[in-house]
Parts: sequence; structure tokens; C-alpha cells
Amino acid sequence: VGKETNLEELQSALRECGFPISRKKAKLQETVDRVEAMKSLVGHAPIDHQWTVEELDIFLSGLSLEEFDRWQPHEVCLVHELVNTRFVSTEVMAISYYAEMMAKIAEYCRVHFATVPHLKDQTVTADSLSPLFKLLKKNVEKWDDADGDFLLQYLGNVARVDALQSTASAIDSYCELLQKLSAFYVRRPDIKAKVDPELVIFDLSNVGLHQSTYIAQLAIYVLPPHFGPMPPAVNPGPIGTVFAMPNLPAANHFIGWMMGTVPALRATLQPAAPGGVLIY
Repeated sequence: VGKETNLEELQSALRECGFPISRKKAKLQETVDRVEAMKSLVGHAPIDHQWTVEELDIFLSGLSLEEFDRWQPHEVCLVHELVNTRFVSTEVMAISYYAEMMAKIAEYCRVHFATVPHLKDQTVTADSLSPLFKLLKKNVEKWDDADGDFLLQYLGNVARVDALQSTASAIDSYCELLQKLSAFYVRRPDIKAKVDPELVIFDLSNVGLHQSTYIAQLAIYVLPPHFGPMPPAVNPGPIGTVFAMPNLPAANHFIGWMMGTVPALRATLQPAAPGGVLIY
């Protein structure tokens, strides 16, 4: 984002990262610059890179508050997502401030990502979701944990919305809700993991004699703790081939492990769309 970027572009850049929007352009520019520096550290470092104290300080300077206990959920999730793509050096972990902070981040995400995802299978009408439409009157930047629970209550098992059996006004309201839901998920990936998990489907048609290897690797695979608990298979049958993962990094880690250890295995990743898809 350039120094001459207008206010709307600055707000859009921050909104994409899940940060709250300020009305002061100078403050917006400062936050955007910091977020860009944070993302650059991850994007240009080699896969085996380890965070140094200097780099972590640059990374953390992008946050609005220094005290972890006062961080907003989107800030915790951003640190959790980006820091866990790299190792943290022993130099960093030898400093009690950083060690304690990393432990708090890990614990926060363990609790907030603890819901085991499941395969959504319900078809409903847009009209049946009308209680959710009251969220349209509320600024999406002010949606909170209670609103997340409300979304989970109504959308947690919805895979499809039957447009043919819905009124036109309800469909319009539902489409507007989906737009706001996408923005909310950027800020609250922990709620997205509960309402709209990512679907991983393994194809065993070419595995042949290596099916026993697939079963064995599935039994010993452990999802890294910062992603939350490993969900059980959601498909019927003795061999699990369909898994509803909490987020894309977790799904990619799982696919990478399985395809790296089972010859001829194929996988499909179906990124979750906000809410249930409209069918006509």
C-alpha cells in the first residue's frame, strides 16, 4: 500500500487483514505499513526459517496493544496463523516475556478452536434462517462471540439453501448475510472453523495394495496442537476418507502428510463457502 493511498483503500487493506478501521488516515497508514511488514517476514522467509527477536518485535509492532491479555481475537488469530508457519528460535524462547506470550497464544487457540468440525448435511429454506437477518442491521465489525454462537446455532449444519422453496426477499437477505459473513470470518477464523470447516476427501481408487499403508498412516497422524484437535472421519464405512478440517492450514498439513506417505493417493480440498450454498 503506497503512501499516497486514499482513505478507502487503506480501510480495505486493513479490513482484509481483520483489523478494526480507524477514521484517521495517518493511523491507518501506520497500521497498514506494519501489517505489510509482518506479512513480508512470512512471505519471503525460507521454509526452515526461525524467528529472531528483532523479527518478532517487528511482527508484534503491528498489533494495537502490547499486553496480550488485551489483544482482540483477530490479533491473536493473526499471530497464531503467521508465527506458526515458522519456527521460533531458542534465542526467542529463552526470553521469558516471549515464552509466556507464545504459551498464552497457544492456549487461547487451543480453547477457541476446540470444536471438532463435522460434515454439514442439512437443506433448509432461506426463510427458515430469518432470525439471522437481524444481524444485517448491525455493523459487521461489531459482531462478537454471541453473534458467532447465533450463527453456529442456525448455520452449523446447513450445507444447502433451497432457493426454489424460498421467498425472493429471504434470498436477498440471505445473500446480503453471506457477504457480511465473509468479512466476519476474516476477523474471526476461530468461528469460521466451527460454522464452515474445510472438507478434505481422499481418493483410494489408485492406492491398491497400499491401502493398508493409508490406514496405518491415518492411525498415527497427529494434527499439530495449534490447529486444534484432529476431527474423526465424517463419511460412512470402515475406512475414513472424508474429513471436515477446522481451517485451510490444517487441511493442507493433513493432505501433505498423507500424500507424502501413501503412494498413488489423491486428495480433493473443498474450501468452505460461507453458509450453505444456494441451490435452484
